[in-house]
Amino acid sequence: MFAQDGDQLGRVRDRPCLALAGRVPHPRHRLTVAGLLHVEENDLWPESVRRRPGPPAEIKAVYPHRWAGPANVWRTFFNSAQTEIGILVYSGLFLAEDAGLLRILTQKAAAGVRVRILLGEPTNLTSPPAE
Repeated sequence: MFAQDGDQLGRVRDRPCLALAGRVPHPRHRLTVAGLLHVEENDLWPESVRRRPGPPAEIKAVYPHRWAGPANVWRTFFNSAQTEIGILVYSGLFLAEDAGLLRILTQKAAAGVRVRILLGEPTNLTSPPAE
């Protein structure tokens, strides 16, 4: 049944609402109706509450830049690799400057772990500036 045209709750974003038993409205409409009623969305539609999952279990921390992560984190990260290590960097100077990291990469490659390093092209004008 359509709500009356004058009924504020019957119109969401200038579209008539149709109440259908057992159906959950689109998120945008749920939020609008809950706001008009001054209640929480999950009070009206508890089954629609979106559970925001946390980061996957394998993500322990996020660093905005490579240098923001402690050196021991990189060593632990690469040391834990079992099948593949993929490194994509523009200049990658930190790789050559860290003897411990080079040793880990060498040992992992010798143990059968696939190690791939992709470096940026310094003469490519579309590449980002060096680290």
